[in-house]
Amino acid sequence: MQSTYKFIFNRRGKLSDDGTALIQLRMTYMRQVRFMSTGIYVTPAQWSEKNQCVVKHPNAIKLNGNLNDIRKRVQECELDALSRGAEFDISAINIHSNEPAAVVSLTDFILREASQQKGLAIGTYNHIKSLCNIITRSGLFPSIQALTVANIKAFDNWMLGEKRAVAYINKRHQQLLKYTKMLHKRKMIAVNPYDDFKTNKPAPAKRKFLSIEMLQELKSHRMTPRLESVRDMFLFSCYTGLAYKDVAKLTRDDIYTHNDVQFIITDRTKTDEESAIPLLPQAAAIIEQYADKDSATLIPIISNQKFNGYLKEIQAICNIPITLTHHVARHTFATTITLENGVSLETVSRMLGHRSIKTTQIYSKLTRDRLARDM
Repeated sequence: MQSTYKFIFNRRGKLSDDGTALIQLRMTYMRQVRFMSTGIYVTPAQWSEKNQCVVKHPNAIKLNGNLNDIRKRVQECELDALSRGAEFDISAINIHSNEPAAVVSLTDFILREASQQKGLAIGTYNHIKSLCNIITRSGLFPSIQALTVANIKAFDNWMLGEKRAVAYINKRHQQLLKYTKMLHKRKMIAVNPYDDFKTNKPAPAKRKFLSIEMLQELKSHRMTPRLESVRDMFLFSCYTGLAYKDVAKLTRDDIYTHNDVQFIITDRTKTDEESAIPLLPQAAAIIEQYADKDSATLIPIISNQKFNGYLKEIQAICNIPITLTHHVARHTFATTITLENGVSLETVSRMLGHRSIKTTQIYSKLTRDRLARDM
Protein backbone atom coordinates (compact mmCIF):
# COMPACT_ATOMS: atom_id res chain seq x y z
CA MET A 1 0.00 0.00 0.00
CA GLN A 2 1.30 3.47 -0.86
CA SER A 3 -0.86 5.25 1.72
CA THR A 4 -1.00 5.27 5.52
CA TYR A 5 -4.09 5.28 7.75
CA LYS A 6 -4.66 6.32 11.33
CA PHE A 7 -7.74 7.10 13.42
CA ILE A 8 -7.59 10.54 15.05
CA PHE A 9 -9.72 11.35 18.10
CA ASN A 10 -10.73 14.93 18.92
CA ARG A 11 -8.48 16.53 16.29
CA ARG A 12 -9.73 20.02 17.16
CA GLY A 13 -9.10 19.50 20.88
CA LYS A 14 -12.64 20.49 21.88
CA LEU A 15 -15.37 18.32 23.41
CA SER A 16 -19.08 18.75 22.63
CA ASP A 17 -21.66 19.52 25.32
CA ASP A 18 -22.15 15.84 26.14
CA GLY A 19 -18.38 15.35 26.66
CA THR A 20 -17.73 13.44 23.42
CA ALA A 21 -15.61 14.14 20.35
CA LEU A 22 -15.43 12.83 16.80
CA ILE A 23 -13.20 10.01 15.57
CA GLN A 24 -11.76 10.73 12.12
CA LEU A 25 -9.73 8.62 9.70
CA ARG A 26 -6.55 10.35 8.57
CA MET A 27 -5.28 9.12 5.22
CA THR A 28 -1.92 10.15 3.76
CA TYR A 29 -1.28 9.36 0.09
CA MET A 30 1.48 10.82 -2.11
CA ARG A 31 1.95 13.72 0.35
CA GLN A 32 -1.79 14.40 0.28
CA VAL A 33 -3.59 14.30 3.64
CA ARG A 34 -7.32 13.92 4.09
CA PHE A 35 -9.39 13.65 7.27
CA MET A 36 -12.63 11.70 6.91
CA SER A 37 -15.40 11.69 9.48
CA THR A 38 -16.41 8.29 10.77
CA GLY A 39 -19.59 9.67 12.35
CA ILE A 40 -18.60 8.05 15.65
CA TYR A 41 -18.42 10.15 18.84
CA VAL A 42 -16.96 8.88 22.15
CA THR A 43 -15.57 10.36 25.36
CA PRO A 44 -11.81 10.60 25.98
CA ALA A 45 -12.04 7.65 28.42
CA GLN A 46 -13.68 5.54 25.69
CA TRP A 47 -10.84 5.90 23.17
CA SER A 48 -7.49 4.05 23.25
CA GLU A 49 -4.92 5.92 21.17
CA LYS A 50 -2.36 3.14 21.61
CA ASN A 51 -4.67 0.36 20.37
CA GLN A 52 -6.62 2.58 17.96
CA CYS A 53 -9.99 1.31 19.16
CA VAL A 54 -13.06 2.13 21.26
CA VAL A 55 -12.94 0.87 24.86
CA LYS A 56 -15.27 0.93 27.90
CA HIS A 57 -18.27 1.67 25.70
CA PRO A 58 -21.53 -0.36 25.81
CA ASN A 59 -21.36 -0.73 21.99
CA ALA A 60 -17.56 -1.02 21.71
CA ILE A 61 -17.61 -4.19 19.59
CA LYS A 62 -20.05 -2.75 17.06
CA LEU A 63 -18.24 0.62 16.88
CA ASN A 64 -14.84 -1.03 16.35
CA GLY A 65 -16.39 -3.15 13.62
CA ASN A 66 -17.64 0.02 11.95
CA LEU A 67 -14.18 1.58 12.18
CA ASN A 68 -12.57 -1.48 10.61
CA ASP A 69 -15.17 -1.47 7.81
CA ILE A 70 -14.44 2.19 7.07
CA ARG A 71 -10.69 1.65 6.89
CA LYS A 72 -11.13 -1.47 4.76
CA ARG A 73 -13.42 0.37 2.32
CA VAL A 74 -10.81 3.09 1.76
CA GLN A 75 -7.99 0.53 1.37
CA GLU A 76 -10.02 -1.44 -1.16
CA CYS A 77 -10.71 1.73 -3.16
CA GLU A 78 -6.97 2.34 -3.35
CA LEU A 79 -6.17 -1.26 -4.32
CA ASP A 80 -8.90 -1.28 -6.95
CA ALA A 81 -7.55 1.89 -8.56
CA LEU A 82 -3.95 0.65 -8.52
CA SER A 83 -4.82 -2.80 -9.87
CA ARG A 84 -6.59 -1.13 -12.84
CA GLY A 85 -3.66 1.23 -13.37
CA ALA A 86 -5.91 4.21 -12.61
CA GLU A 87 -4.85 7.29 -10.67
CA PHE A 88 -6.04 7.16 -7.09
CA ASP A 89 -7.84 10.34 -5.99
CA ILE A 90 -8.35 10.45 -2.21
CA SER A 91 -10.65 13.45 -2.49
CA ALA A 92 -13.16 11.33 -4.42
CA ILE A 93 -13.62 8.70 -1.68
CA ASN A 94 -17.01 8.53 0.02
CA ILE A 95 -16.68 6.24 3.02
CA HIS A 96 -20.41 6.48 3.77
CA SER A 97 -21.51 5.32 0.33
CA ASN A 98 -23.98 2.43 0.29
CA GLU A 99 -22.29 0.98 -2.79
CA PRO A 100 -20.42 -2.30 -2.14
CA ALA A 101 -16.69 -2.05 -1.59
CA ALA A 102 -14.52 -2.82 -4.57
CA VAL A 103 -13.69 -6.51 -4.99
CA VAL A 104 -9.89 -6.76 -4.97
CA SER A 105 -8.30 -9.68 -6.77
CA LEU A 106 -5.88 -11.66 -4.62
CA THR A 107 -3.56 -12.30 -7.57
CA ASP A 108 -3.53 -8.59 -8.49
CA PHE A 109 -2.54 -7.75 -4.93
CA ILE A 110 0.28 -10.36 -4.94
CA LEU A 111 1.69 -9.27 -8.30
CA ARG A 112 1.50 -5.59 -7.39
CA GLU A 113 3.37 -6.18 -4.13
CA ALA A 114 5.99 -8.30 -5.93
CA SER A 115 6.52 -5.67 -8.62
CA GLN A 116 7.20 -3.05 -5.92
CA GLN A 117 9.73 -5.20 -4.07
CA LYS A 118 13.25 -3.86 -4.59
CA GLY A 119 15.97 -6.21 -5.80
CA LEU A 120 13.57 -9.07 -6.58
CA ALA A 121 15.30 -11.65 -8.80
CA ILE A 122 13.61 -12.58 -12.08
CA GLY A 123 13.50 -16.22 -11.01
CA THR A 124 11.74 -15.33 -7.75
CA TYR A 125 9.22 -13.16 -9.61
CA ASN A 126 8.50 -16.07 -11.97
CA HIS A 127 7.82 -18.30 -8.95
CA ILE A 128 5.33 -15.70 -7.68
CA LYS A 129 3.64 -15.62 -11.10
CA SER A 130 3.42 -19.41 -10.92
CA LEU A 131 1.67 -19.08 -7.54
CA CYS A 132 -0.83 -16.64 -9.05
CA ASN A 133 -1.49 -19.01 -11.96
CA ILE A 134 -2.32 -21.90 -9.66
CA ILE A 135 -4.49 -19.64 -7.47
CA THR A 136 -6.45 -18.60 -10.58
CA ARG A 137 -6.82 -22.20 -11.77
CA SER A 138 -8.13 -23.32 -8.38
CA GLY A 139 -10.95 -20.72 -8.55
CA LEU A 140 -11.04 -20.57 -4.74
CA PHE A 141 -9.89 -16.98 -4.22
CA PRO A 142 -11.84 -14.58 -6.45
CA SER A 143 -11.10 -11.81 -3.94
CA ILE A 144 -9.06 -11.10 -0.83
CA GLN A 145 -12.18 -11.66 1.27
CA ALA A 146 -12.18 -15.31 0.14
CA LEU A 147 -9.05 -15.98 2.23
CA THR A 148 -10.68 -18.19 4.83
CA VAL A 149 -9.47 -21.30 6.65
CA ALA A 150 -12.03 -23.39 4.75
CA ASN A 151 -10.73 -22.13 1.40
CA ILE A 152 -7.09 -22.66 2.40
CA LYS A 153 -7.94 -26.29 3.25
CA ALA A 154 -9.82 -26.59 -0.04
CA PHE A 155 -6.77 -25.17 -1.85
CA ASP A 156 -4.58 -27.80 -0.19
CA ASN A 157 -6.94 -30.59 -1.26
CA TRP A 158 -7.17 -29.17 -4.78
CA MET A 159 -3.36 -29.30 -5.17
CA LEU A 160 -3.35 -32.87 -3.84
CA GLY A 161 -5.99 -33.69 -6.46
CA GLU A 162 -3.63 -32.26 -9.08
CA LYS A 163 -1.16 -34.94 -7.93
CA ARG A 164 1.36 -32.34 -6.78
CA ALA A 165 4.28 -33.43 -4.60
CA VAL A 166 4.18 -32.60 -0.89
CA ALA A 167 7.26 -30.36 -1.29
CA TYR A 168 5.53 -28.41 -4.10
CA ILE A 169 2.33 -27.94 -2.07
CA ASN A 170 4.27 -26.85 0.99
CA LYS A 171 6.20 -24.29 -1.07
CA ARG A 172 2.96 -22.80 -2.44
CA HIS A 173 1.55 -22.50 1.08
CA GLN A 174 4.76 -20.77 2.23
CA GLN A 175 4.46 -18.27 -0.61
CA LEU A 176 0.79 -17.55 0.07
CA LEU A 177 1.40 -17.29 3.83
CA LYS A 178 3.75 -14.34 3.21
CA TYR A 179 0.89 -12.38 1.61
CA THR A 180 -1.80 -13.38 4.13
CA LYS A 181 0.48 -12.04 6.88
CA MET A 182 0.84 -8.83 4.92
CA LEU A 183 -2.93 -8.49 4.45
CA HIS A 184 -3.64 -9.21 8.11
CA LYS A 185 -1.04 -6.71 9.29
CA ARG A 186 -2.68 -4.04 7.15
CA LYS A 187 -6.09 -5.04 8.56
CA MET A 188 -7.37 -5.94 5.10
CA ILE A 189 -8.45 -9.35 6.43
CA ALA A 190 -9.79 -9.89 9.94
CA VAL A 191 -7.69 -12.99 10.68
CA ASN A 192 -4.80 -14.81 9.05
CA PRO A 193 -6.29 -18.14 7.84
CA TYR A 194 -2.95 -19.87 8.34
CA ASP A 195 -3.25 -19.35 12.10
CA ASP A 196 -5.61 -22.37 12.06
CA PHE A 197 -3.99 -24.35 9.26
CA LYS A 198 -0.74 -26.30 9.41
CA THR A 199 1.00 -27.54 6.28
CA ASN A 200 2.44 -31.03 5.85
CA LYS A 201 6.19 -30.56 5.87
CA PRO A 202 8.02 -32.85 3.43
CA ALA A 203 10.88 -35.05 4.56
CA PRO A 204 14.23 -33.21 4.29
CA ALA A 205 15.81 -33.76 0.88
CA LYS A 206 19.01 -35.81 0.89
CA ARG A 207 21.87 -33.71 -0.45
CA LYS A 208 23.89 -35.70 -3.00
CA PHE A 209 27.61 -35.05 -3.34
CA LEU A 210 30.68 -36.58 -4.96
CA SER A 211 33.34 -38.48 -3.05
CA ILE A 212 37.06 -37.79 -3.50
CA GLU A 213 37.27 -40.91 -5.70
CA MET A 214 34.49 -39.60 -7.97
CA LEU A 215 36.22 -36.23 -8.23
CA GLN A 216 39.48 -37.95 -9.22
CA GLU A 217 37.63 -39.96 -11.87
CA LEU A 218 36.15 -36.76 -13.32
CA LYS A 219 39.54 -35.01 -13.37
CA SER A 220 41.48 -37.87 -14.93
CA HIS A 221 39.01 -39.01 -17.59
CA ARG A 222 39.87 -37.93 -21.13
CA MET A 223 37.04 -36.39 -23.15
CA THR A 224 36.35 -34.05 -26.05
CA PRO A 225 37.25 -30.33 -25.74
CA ARG A 226 33.54 -29.47 -25.63
CA LEU A 227 32.96 -31.70 -22.60
CA GLU A 228 36.30 -30.78 -21.03
CA SER A 229 35.29 -27.13 -20.60
CA VAL A 230 31.97 -28.18 -19.04
CA ARG A 231 33.80 -30.64 -16.75
CA ASP A 232 36.19 -27.88 -15.67
CA MET A 233 33.35 -25.48 -14.92
CA PHE A 234 31.69 -28.19 -12.81
CA LEU A 235 34.95 -28.95 -10.94
CA PHE A 236 35.48 -25.21 -10.38
CA SER A 237 32.16 -25.11 -8.50
CA CYS A 238 33.16 -28.24 -6.56
CA TYR A 239 36.23 -26.38 -5.28
CA THR A 240 34.53 -23.00 -4.68
CA GLY A 241 30.91 -23.85 -3.79
CA LEU A 242 29.59 -21.17 -6.17
CA ALA A 243 26.20 -21.53 -7.86
CA TYR A 244 25.90 -21.34 -11.65
CA LYS A 245 24.77 -17.69 -11.73
CA ASP A 246 27.61 -16.67 -9.41
CA VAL A 247 30.26 -18.42 -11.53
CA ALA A 248 28.78 -16.87 -14.67
CA LYS A 249 29.38 -13.31 -13.42
CA LEU A 250 32.92 -13.78 -12.02
CA THR A 251 35.78 -11.65 -13.39
CA ARG A 252 39.40 -11.09 -12.40
CA ASP A 253 38.21 -8.16 -10.28
CA ASP A 254 36.52 -10.62 -7.90
CA ILE A 255 39.86 -12.12 -6.83
CA TYR A 256 41.51 -10.47 -3.82
CA THR A 257 44.73 -11.21 -1.93
CA HIS A 258 44.91 -11.07 1.87
CA ASN A 259 48.01 -12.17 3.80
CA ASP A 260 49.32 -13.86 0.64
CA VAL A 261 46.12 -15.91 0.31
CA GLN A 262 43.89 -15.39 -2.71
CA PHE A 263 40.11 -15.12 -2.17
CA ILE A 264 37.07 -14.98 -4.39
CA ILE A 265 34.75 -12.38 -2.88
CA THR A 266 31.36 -11.91 -4.49
CA ASP A 267 27.71 -11.29 -3.58
CA ARG A 268 25.43 -14.26 -4.15
CA THR A 269 22.82 -13.60 -6.82
CA LYS A 270 20.12 -15.50 -4.91
CA THR A 271 20.49 -13.99 -1.44
CA ASP A 272 22.69 -10.92 -2.02
CA GLU A 273 24.87 -12.21 0.83
CA GLU A 274 28.65 -11.96 0.51
CA SER A 275 30.66 -15.13 -0.18
CA ALA A 276 34.34 -15.06 0.78
CA ILE A 277 36.09 -18.19 -0.52
CA PRO A 278 39.81 -18.99 -0.25
CA LEU A 279 41.03 -19.96 -3.72
CA LEU A 280 42.12 -23.61 -3.52
CA PRO A 281 44.99 -24.72 -5.82
CA GLN A 282 42.61 -26.87 -7.88
CA ALA A 283 40.32 -23.90 -8.59
CA ALA A 284 43.30 -21.59 -9.27
CA ALA A 285 44.67 -24.11 -11.80
CA ILE A 286 41.36 -24.07 -13.70
CA ILE A 287 41.41 -20.26 -13.81
CA GLU A 288 44.98 -20.24 -15.18
CA GLN A 289 44.09 -22.91 -17.72
CA TYR A 290 41.62 -20.49 -19.34
CA ALA A 291 43.54 -17.27 -18.63
CA ASP A 292 44.50 -16.76 -22.29
CA LYS A 293 40.98 -17.33 -23.59
CA ASP A 294 39.18 -14.32 -25.03
CA SER A 295 36.42 -14.20 -22.40
CA ALA A 296 34.99 -11.44 -20.20
CA THR A 297 34.33 -14.00 -17.45
CA LEU A 298 36.84 -15.82 -15.27
CA ILE A 299 36.21 -19.15 -17.01
CA PRO A 300 34.22 -19.98 -20.19
CA ILE A 301 30.44 -20.01 -19.60
CA ILE A 302 27.64 -21.71 -21.52
CA SER A 303 23.89 -21.59 -20.87
CA ASN A 304 22.62 -23.43 -17.79
CA GLN A 305 20.40 -25.64 -19.96
CA LYS A 306 23.30 -26.78 -22.17
CA PHE A 307 25.53 -27.12 -19.11
CA ASN A 308 23.17 -29.59 -17.39
CA GLY A 309 22.66 -31.47 -20.68
CA TYR A 310 26.40 -31.95 -21.19
CA LEU A 311 26.79 -33.02 -17.55
CA LYS A 312 24.57 -36.02 -18.29
CA GLU A 313 27.00 -37.06 -21.05
CA ILE A 314 29.95 -36.65 -18.67
CA GLN A 315 28.16 -38.69 -16.00
CA ALA A 316 27.65 -41.56 -18.45
CA ILE A 317 31.26 -41.42 -19.74
CA CYS A 318 32.76 -41.44 -16.22
CA ASN A 319 30.19 -43.93 -14.87
CA ILE A 320 29.28 -41.63 -11.95
CA PRO A 321 26.39 -43.16 -9.92
CA ILE A 322 24.97 -39.72 -9.03
CA THR A 323 23.00 -37.49 -11.41
CA LEU A 324 25.29 -34.54 -12.03
CA THR A 325 23.83 -31.05 -11.67
CA HIS A 326 25.35 -27.75 -10.65
CA HIS A 327 23.76 -28.17 -7.21
CA VAL A 328 25.73 -31.41 -6.75
CA ALA A 329 28.94 -29.40 -7.21
CA ARG A 330 27.89 -26.95 -4.49
CA HIS A 331 26.93 -29.84 -2.17
CA THR A 332 30.31 -31.49 -2.88
CA PHE A 333 32.15 -28.34 -1.79
CA ALA A 334 30.08 -28.11 1.39
CA THR A 335 30.61 -31.74 2.36
CA THR A 336 33.59 -33.45 0.71
CA ILE A 337 35.86 -30.43 0.32
CA THR A 338 35.18 -28.53 3.56
CA LEU A 339 33.21 -30.28 6.33
CA GLU A 340 34.96 -33.63 5.77
CA ASN A 341 38.28 -31.86 6.20
CA GLY A 342 37.41 -30.23 9.51
CA VAL A 343 36.29 -26.79 8.35
CA SER A 344 33.82 -25.36 10.86
CA LEU A 345 30.14 -25.01 10.05
CA GLU A 346 30.32 -21.24 10.61
CA THR A 347 33.17 -20.87 8.10
CA VAL A 348 31.38 -23.03 5.52
CA SER A 349 28.25 -20.92 5.98
CA ARG A 350 30.24 -17.74 5.23
CA MET A 351 31.84 -19.28 2.14
CA LEU A 352 28.49 -20.51 0.81
CA GLY A 353 26.92 -17.09 1.37
CA HIS A 354 24.04 -18.44 3.47
CA ARG A 355 21.85 -15.97 5.35
CA SER A 356 21.41 -18.38 8.24
CA ILE A 357 23.61 -21.14 9.61
CA LYS A 358 20.45 -23.30 9.76
CA THR A 359 20.70 -23.59 5.98
CA THR A 360 24.29 -24.81 6.26
CA GLN A 361 23.34 -27.40 8.89
CA ILE A 362 21.63 -29.38 6.13
CA TYR A 363 25.12 -30.40 4.99
CA SER A 364 26.41 -31.28 8.45
CA LYS A 365 25.56 -34.99 8.22
CA LEU A 366 29.14 -36.12 7.76
CA THR A 367 30.23 -39.07 5.63
CA ARG A 368 31.45 -42.39 7.00
CA ASP A 369 35.09 -41.54 6.18
CA ARG A 370 35.02 -38.47 8.44
CA LEU A 371 33.26 -40.43 11.20
CA ALA A 372 35.83 -43.22 10.98
CA ARG A 373 38.75 -40.76 11.17
CA ASP A 374 37.22 -39.00 14.17
CA MET A 375 36.81 -42.32 15.98
